[in-house]
Amino acid sequence: MNSAILTFESANFGQLEMTSLTEDARWQAVQARDAESDGKFVFAVSSTGVYCRPSCPSKRPRRENVTFYRLPKEAESAGFRACLRCRPQAMSGNPQQEMVKAVCRYIEQRLDESLTLAHLGKEFHQSPFHLQRTFKAVLGITPKEYANSCRMRGFRQKLKAGHSVTRAMHEAGYSSTSRLYSRTASELGMEPAKYRRGAIAAPIRYTFADSPLGRILIAATNKGICSIQFAESDDELEQGLKHEFPYASRRRDDEGMADLTASLMRHMR
Repeated sequence: MNSAILTFESANFGQLEMTSLTEDARWQAVQARDAESDGKFVFAVSSTGVYCRPSCPSKRPRRENVTFYRLPKEAESAGFRACLRCRPQAMSGNPQQEMVKAVCRYIEQRLDESLTLAHLGKEFHQSPFHLQRTFKAVLGITPKEYANSCRMRGFRQKLKAGHSVTRAMHEAGYSSTSRLYSRTASELGMEPAKYRRGAIAAPIRYTFADSPLGRILIAATNKGICSIQFAESDDELEQGLKHEFPYASRRRDDEGMADLTASLMRHMR
């Protein structure tokens, strides 16, 4: 199961990029033999049993014979073999993804700093505008949002480990309580101290839905969303919610959370 809080270790860059591309966009990339799309996905042709990278020089197949996969291993699991011309199984990813991974590592090592786009741009020899645009195209969030996500993930882990709120705050990279508390209502859905105690008696509503990343569980308190999780089954998701909030009053509410779910799904398409 994957936490909704994104980190470099949990991010599947190929999956995130492919999720952001529509079927039509992928097909257009194949027709254009777009080398920049190499590493984002592969396409398999049912009439030949072969899968290729988008830039493959071979003759373009008929659209109805094409299926897209995130990774070469997924195409192979479906019974397709690698093209001998473009050798898609040897793809090392594209330069944009590699740059974003490097930026992620840099941010993760400096969570106690207020890194600006100008600083990151200078460090990675990019204009601030280009760096942010590339970062968001790959991960779907900005560098600042990524840093906040990493801090909040660390904060949650420290609280679960039994650390005090103050100690967890500093070790996660928050420089002040005001900076932390400005985010906890929207990202924890409750006071940090209550989260640390397993959300005792906190009323939490939750629902399930299908998403581009698999089954999704969305949980919320009256203060806001407290958890978004992904897994292969609803049972696994419910166990994850119980583990994170063991003492909460949990109640499934599909109808009451329908509008919130629809809004989140629109952002994931």
